[in-house]
Amino acid sequence: MLNPSFSLGYGPVIGISFSVVLLVSATVALRHRRAILFCWLPAVFATIHAAAGYGVLVEALCGPKQSPQQSDTPLSLQVGSR
Repeated sequence: MLNPSFSLGYGPVIGISFSVVLLVSATVALRHRRAILFCWLPAVFATIHAAAGYGVLVEALCGPKQSPQQSDTPLSLQVGSR
């Protein structure tokens, strides 16, 4: 499925990134003396990155979301227009 040379270059990067997330999560959990943070922080990190990646892919495939009314003047400056 993947090119072996791609896996050799990308695999260690993913491993290092995962290790950094676990190390930071452990550091925060120890600093606050709450072991549950060690479980939650990697999940939060993964969720935020998955959602951001999904948003980037949707925008790349569908284009940016257009508002119903495009105006050069911000709404706060449109005095008297109703």
